[in-house]
Amino acid sequence: STQSIIKYSLVLLIFGLLLPFIDIGLVVGADNFNPSMYPFLEAAPILTHHNILYIPGLPLFLLKGTPSNLFLLIGLSLLIIAIFYYYSDVLHKNNKLFGILNIYGKHSITIFFVQFLFIFILYQKLTLILFFPFIILFIAILGALLFLWQKNGKSILSLDWIMDKIGGKTKD
Repeated sequence: STQSIIKYSLVLLIFGLLLPFIDIGLVVGADNFNPSMYPFLEAAPILTHHNILYIPGLPLFLLKGTPSNLFLLIGLSLLIIAIFYYYSDVLHKNNKLFGILNIYGKHSITIFFVQFLFIFILYQKLTLILFFPFIILFIAILGALLFLWQKNGKSILSLDWIMDKIGGKTKD
């Protein structure tokens, strides 16, 4: 039920926020930052491209790859899913926001594969300051194209349509 999902997400959020007290400390600083504990920093080339590996005083649950960050992100994700599920399926509130999210949900596998067509633009070419406006613009343009595709083209030849066609769920 929605209440149990919210309970589990809150438990994971609290666990993610309290885990740094058990781990190496509450904040990241020069005295407790050990790069060998975080091998993911060398795995992502964009992280080694910048000279700063960490921000001094950054709460540990915001440092990607730590267990507390993992629990925090899982808890936040579950909480967001539970809230949207509650409003859309339990209360049956369908406004423009839920319509837009419904389009992204219907075409999620298509979005996943389309992003690989544009990965050459996103991969190590943009600075962090330019990345956020660009990704927001990319998501908005992709959403508009998916909306037009669904409205005018009835989503024909999308990966979701192909899978439904193979499974025998569409009549087109």
